[in-house]
Amino acid sequence: MRILVTGANGFAGRHLIRLLGQQSDVELFAGVHRIDEVATEFTREFNAQVYPFDLGDERSIQSLIQAVRPEQTYHLAGIAKTFGVSVQEYFRLNSLGAYFLGKSILETCGKDARLLYVSSAGVYDATHSHILTESTPVQPSSEYGASKASAEAFLWSLYAKGLDVVMVRPFNHTGPGQMRGFVCPDLVYRLKQSLARIGSGEVPQLEVGKLHSVRDFTDVRDVVAAYQLIMRDFQSGSIVNVASGKGIRVQEIIDLLVHEVAGLKDVQLISALEQSSRTDDDVVVGDSTLLQRTTGWEPRYSMKDSLLELWNESFFD
Repeated sequence: MRILVTGANGFAGRHLIRLLGQQSDVELFAGVHRIDEVATEFTREFNAQVYPFDLGDERSIQSLIQAVRPEQTYHLAGIAKTFGVSVQEYFRLNSLGAYFLGKSILETCGKDARLLYVSSAGVYDATHSHILTESTPVQPSSEYGASKASAEAFLWSLYAKGLDVVMVRPFNHTGPGQMRGFVCPDLVYRLKQSLARIGSGEVPQLEVGKLHSVRDFTDVRDVVAAYQLIMRDFQSGSIVNVASGKGIRVQEIIDLLVHEVAGLKDVQLISALEQSSRTDDDVVVGDSTLLQRTTGWEPRYSMKDSLLELWNESFFD
């Protein structure tokens, strides 16, 4: 089986490559923006062939697909930041990039080649319900979410022409290897920085945002395991949520980090005005019933497990 992972050296991509690399019957191909230390590791550990390509260039995408001729493609590449990016860049990379990839797969590999597109829970109308199912209306409230919804629409047009595609809508995920710019790694970094500045016996300070917000977090290792099962078990044209199905308050995450991970008795919380990735509702939780019933998937890692991995990451020291 020839498998291509785009965005392979990104946060989730790295974990997916490691998961797929454990299979003996797989020829693994990593599509990356540039060859770096992570991409080199893929070749060394999993005998993966690494291909740099430009997601914003249709010819570059065509060259990638013509060189690899994948039987399965996991499309994770794109802009993951949910703020601070122009509408033009979101559309060029997230929307058109997905379309040109799907188009190239259909034209080069035919209708038997499967594409798993990683969309986002950001496509949903989060005001419709606190528990979001696959039938929740698509009405994104951010440019990022709009770019993902647009990509889905483009892929539906290719599905009508015969493209074998499944679309996944992951909710928040975290865990080992996640860099700053997201809730959990930012909290870990700030707490470590505070501990490094204070003297013995002093209480560390931690800048925080909205403590009351409830979000659905899944460990990235569970997320990529779900992707693999969805690729295997779902019919073409399926849309599948990837979520724990449980909400956790930011305050609870902080309590876990401070008391159970860092082993601290107390911390002084300081409210900080932060640029938000969306217009936050109090509660946004995903319903993963379809995923669980179809594949038997269940999360294996807890939020504490994810935070422990992040706490032990050397790049936060």
